[in-house]
Amino acid sequence: MDEDSIINLAHKSGVKRMTDDCYPVIHEYLLKLVTKLVKTSLIINSEQNTKTLMVDDVYNAIRINGDNFQN
Repeated sequence: MDEDSIINLAHKSGVKRMTDDCYPVIHEYLLKLVTKLVKTSLIINSEQNTKTLMVDDVYNAIRINGDNFQN
C-alpha cells in the first residue's frame, strides 16, 4: 500500500493531517495484518481440500483472528 492510499484511508477515517513518520508505521502494521489474514485463510482453505480461496475462507480467517467483521 503506497503513501497516497494511506492518506486516502486516513482522510476517510477523519484524520486531517499526519506527520511523515506515521506512514512507515501504518504500512508495516497493514502488511503484518494482511499477511496474517492470508496465512489463516490459506490454512482454512487447505482444510477444505480446495484449490480456490473463497470469500468464506477470508471471513472465517477474520473471525478466527479475533475481529468482528460483519459481511
